[in-house]
Amino acid sequence: KFDQHDIPYDVLWLDIEHTDGKKYFTWHPSHFANPGTLLDALEASKRHLVTIVDPHIKKCAGYDVYNKIKNHDYFTKTKDGGLYDGWCWPGTSSYPDFCNPAVRGLWATFFKMDYYPHNRVDLWTWNDMNEPSVFNGPEVTMPRDNLHKCSSNSYGVEHRDVHNVYGFYHHMAGSLQFVLRTEVGSPKRASVQQCRSARVRHFSSLNSPTAGSHRLGAIWTGDNMAKLAMHVAGQIVRSSVLLALDWVAFAHITGSPFEAEALTWEHLAISVPMLVPTPQHPRLHYRLDRLMRQYAKALLPILQHKRVEAEMADQQKTGIHVVKRNGDHQEVKFDSITKRIQALCEGLDSQFVDPVPITQKVVEGFYNGISTSEIDSLAAETCAYMSQRHPDFSILAARIAVSNLHKNTVDSFSVTARALRDYKDKQGRPAALLSDEVCDFVLANAEKLDAAVVYKRDFDYDYFGFKTLEKSYLLRCDDKIVERPQHMIMRVACGIHAGDVDKAIETYDLMSRRLFTHATPTLFNAGTPKPQMSSCFLLTMKDDSIDGIYDTLKQCALISKCAGGIGVAISNVRAKGSYIRGTNGHSNGLVPMLRNFNETARYVDQGGGKRKGSFAMYLEPWHADVFDFLELRKNHGKEEQRARDLFYGLWTPDLFMQRVKDNADWTLFCPNQAYQAETGKGLMDLYGEEFEKLYLQLEKDGKGAKTVKAQSLWSRIMEAQMETGTPYMLYKDHANRKSNQKNLGTIHCSNLCTEIIEYTSPDEVAVCNLASIALSQFAPKDGGEYDFQELYRVTKVATLNLNKVIDRNYYPVEAAKRSNMRHRPVGLGVQGLADAFMIMRLPFESEPAKKLNEDIFETIYFAACEASCELAEKEGPYESYEGSPASKGQLQFDLWNVTPKSGRWDWAALKAKIAQHGLRNSLLVAPMPTASTAQILGNNESFEPYTQNLYVRRTLSGEFVTVNRHLLRDLIKQKLWTEEMRIQLIANNGSVLQLDIPSEMKELYKTVWEIKQRIVLDMAADRGAYIDQSQSLNIHMTDATTAKLSSMHFHGWQLGLKTGMYYLRTKAAADAIKFTVDVDKVKKAAVTTSGYAAAESAEKQAIEKLKAGENKYECVGCSA
Repeated sequence: KFDQHDIPYDVLWLDIEHTDGKKYFTWHPSHFANPGTLLDALEASKRHLVTIVDPHIKKCAGYDVYNKIKNHDYFTKTKDGGLYDGWCWPGTSSYPDFCNPAVRGLWATFFKMDYYPHNRVDLWTWNDMNEPSVFNGPEVTMPRDNLHKCSSNSYGVEHRDVHNVYGFYHHMAGSLQFVLRTEVGSPKRASVQQCRSARVRHFSSLNSPTAGSHRLGAIWTGDNMAKLAMHVAGQIVRSSVLLALDWVAFAHITGSPFEAEALTWEHLAISVPMLVPTPQHPRLHYRLDRLMRQYAKALLPILQHKRVEAEMADQQKTGIHVVKRNGDHQEVKFDSITKRIQALCEGLDSQFVDPVPITQKVVEGFYNGISTSEIDSLAAETCAYMSQRHPDFSILAARIAVSNLHKNTVDSFSVTARALRDYKDKQGRPAALLSDEVCDFVLANAEKLDAAVVYKRDFDYDYFGFKTLEKSYLLRCDDKIVERPQHMIMRVACGIHAGDVDKAIETYDLMSRRLFTHATPTLFNAGTPKPQMSSCFLLTMKDDSIDGIYDTLKQCALISKCAGGIGVAISNVRAKGSYIRGTNGHSNGLVPMLRNFNETARYVDQGGGKRKGSFAMYLEPWHADVFDFLELRKNHGKEEQRARDLFYGLWTPDLFMQRVKDNADWTLFCPNQAYQAETGKGLMDLYGEEFEKLYLQLEKDGKGAKTVKAQSLWSRIMEAQMETGTPYMLYKDHANRKSNQKNLGTIHCSNLCTEIIEYTSPDEVAVCNLASIALSQFAPKDGGEYDFQELYRVTKVATLNLNKVIDRNYYPVEAAKRSNMRHRPVGLGVQGLADAFMIMRLPFESEPAKKLNEDIFETIYFAACEASCELAEKEGPYESYEGSPASKGQLQFDLWNVTPKSGRWDWAALKAKIAQHGLRNSLLVAPMPTASTAQILGNNESFEPYTQNLYVRRTLSGEFVTVNRHLLRDLIKQKLWTEEMRIQLIANNGSVLQLDIPSEMKELYKTVWEIKQRIVLDMAADRGAYIDQSQSLNIHMTDATTAKLSSMHFHGWQLGLKTGMYYLRTKAAADAIKFTVDVDKVKKAAVTTSGYAAAESAEKQAIEKLKAGENKYECVGCSA
């Protein structure tokens, strides 16, 4: 038709639509049924054909190219080591890691005839979108912390370091085809030598040039950052290296250019050898289209006139079509998209949230054949990226995403339950995702349960909370999500209360109103055929022998397989060089053994790839290998002396702290020597006076392996903590003296996150089931009183649920079941304490906040004890109740020598009731980290202050900067939220202390870095009197020194804390104000390209610094 209409051309460029289903190295079976004939015709007229081969490979099980790359494990990885998926022209796509030479070699083979039919010598190649482009990310490329493999070493190079060369390597891989491709039996077959002798130069083009690109072929400027300033500089640079060919797609200009800029861009486009007007391109700015056409027509009347005629005719016939959920094609109507977004904006701040500009941004990502689900995903991500302007954007993003999910799932819990129970895998084998018992219960009560589900509550989640659910928590069939968030909550409720429909509905109602949540393993597994709902497992090394060590390792593997976080006490394993009687040899000590545990943690991930395996190893500081133990997580040193994937904790006796304080000597022992001959009990098995008595006797008897200054070891501990954040610091004597399980024996360790303190033995693996209460939900929005009565009611329901989980749980090892049935411990935690303070306008350091902190935990402990006592009245006390402190009338605050002061609860009456009926649970309260579930519910983590007022939230689509919603609403209410304020907040790393805002707001929105850690410790001790397990207490220090850290540790020890420190977080004092942005420059940026670049550069640097200071060891193992 080009010839028929007299349209001049030299080359035909075939975009992705020429392929079969948008799979590269294929031809469309009907549109290009015989490519060879087309190539012959073009060659006869001395014209050429160019086909596109982009780096995004459609994720498709039947696609040979995808399967081959995946089988070789050659795709780019996420920061967690998983396969990275992004969204580009084919839809969900994976990206070959072209930084790896082996990948480039494999890629070149795909150009051979057996992969790519008709790939003859005269077929040219177009390497496009190799920035690489990812449409569903904030930067339109893959996340900066994606991992590449640049050599034979393991993945470890971040994308931020190779972004500019990724496209170059993609192009290099494509250029290898000219050496490798051969067309056996083809009349157009030609060898490399024949091509050279005939002076045939193969042609290929690329979209992401860097140094050396001119050696491989032509380049073009259609980059995702196609700005005028960049293009001009690029033209100059490319001219200086005598680049043979340069071309411009002038419709790609991005941003909001002035008319003069658009005209200048088009001048440049027409002045280079190749002009590519692409009006169908999704990044075309339609407002510039008429202007650009007029100018182009004046200079190129024939080509441009015909192009416009063809374009308009094509738009009249087809336009841009979307694929609906039922498979129908429909012409896109931009007004319909705006109306859909408008319908979801109810109740949002219309001064900030305007559907029209949102729609304009969304349509920039359109392509012909985009699905309606992809449009919703793109719209949601667009809104999420704008959430730093106003929190309502995050709400709108979630509403769009939830609405999309609702359109793709059924609105019946009972129908969903049946589908989960009847699920068959891809081979047609039964693979039920819901147990028969739970499904039968649901179907028997279908009408009542379906009526109880309130789907509109799905719209209460913010975007990042919903994406967290979508990524890991909602059940899938054949990789398709079939659960809605409300379905998941009802599944959990039914999984816990199958047989009692009223209790199930009560639990559902409280959880769906986000008043409390069960822990991540419960959300994952409740109601499933193997409902492993426990979060925490604690083990003691069974025995200091090969059998004992490997039996314990096997237990760890079985538990980790089922998504349990693990704490292991290893102080009974003999030290390096100790005599082994059975073999007449000597021990290699802890380090080689721990490396075995390290590899097991890496190999046995949790929940089938949902989470990494996580083990915390606990050692007492008298152990002779303690110095080696402290080196295990350090970045430097011999690899065989490191085990960096484990976590480490010190189980510290009072005697050691006293020796450090007195600058006395400290003797190290091998546990093989450190025991009482009469009883067989070692130092590990004793605490308090008994421990001290044995320790002194062993010193006197000369049983020590080595004597050091206590402060020398203390300094090494400080050094390790400042470098790695660990070892955790827990106090053995406090943990045992204040435990309601101390009648069972000495407690040897804590768990992965330091909040669980339970008895373990060789035949008992301690277990804990967790839930957390959303404290922010009980804070008054109108200046009233905190709702302690509702907190009390919700706590009782959560306690009853956790007790029920013990009976309905699947236990990965028998020793765990034995322990849990005997002692029945549970762990209630919290999230959103800092949010409650902000809602009530109480600065974290204020006296009212301290009082509220104490009153909240008194209420939780009272309600939990009362609920457990009521259970004991019905079912009897737990098996090992007799002899416990509670059986003697001592509750947790008695063990702290504290008297409740609020007068709100009748402790005397409750104690009398406990004396009569006992308790059903040995332990009740354990504030844990809530990394995942706090994000789901939209709260700050646990009881901690806000670590930042700015967060970088990550999804599979990319990174999004969000602002503390309380601060943002406050600034908006006081009319202080401007673009200048946003830039300054980012520049100050989220700190408000340097901003021009009222001093009351500065106090209210202090971050943890600006709050005295002594106050954090004091508040931990205040609530500690009502915490019968322990608490995951992080310490944050600016400009940490050994003196400051030592002082902090001693303060926590003297307060009587069980957990003195979970992680140590440190940063330099200058970090918060290191990056500054000149606001005047930001203002001028409205009229200068360089101003934009300067502001963007400073902002990006600040955000990178913000990310660098994030918690790298965020725990999801205990997240409740």
